[in-house]
Order: sequence, then C-alpha cells, then structure tokens
Amino acid sequence: MVATLSSFRFVGQSGRFTAYRETNHGKPTRGWIAMISLHGRHYKHWLGVTDRLTIDHLERMAAHLQSRLTTL
Repeated sequence: MVATLSSFRFVGQSGRFTAYRETNHGKPTRGWIAMISLHGRHYKHWLGVTDRLTIDHLERMAAHLQSRLTTL
C-alpha cells in the first residue's frame, strides 16, 4: 500500500512525522524521508526503502525524531 503513495503521515505511540518519497530527476524512488517541523524549522531523517517500512521501524523513527525535538 505504501508503495503507491508519494507521502503519508505517521502518528505513533512515541511521536509523529510526515514521510515523503525521495525523487531522482523528478521521478519517485523507493527511498523515504521523515520530516518534522518545529517553530518554522524542518528536521529530516532517512527512513529507508519501502520494503523496510514496518510499523516497528516507523515507531522507532518517530521516537528518534521526538527525542531530537526535546533536546532543542
């Protein structure tokens, strides 16, 4: 299902983020980037390729991004 999307919003138990598909010369790739914004600043983190986007992986990435926000 995620393979057909260009972006999605993940809301987990430990945090949330928006994910969008990387592009190469304007064409979507299998890679995904997580992004979260706070006070007008954007923070990005590599999520991985479509095949690795399990709920557990997304939860870990949400926790990681949330921890970055709390240290600012």
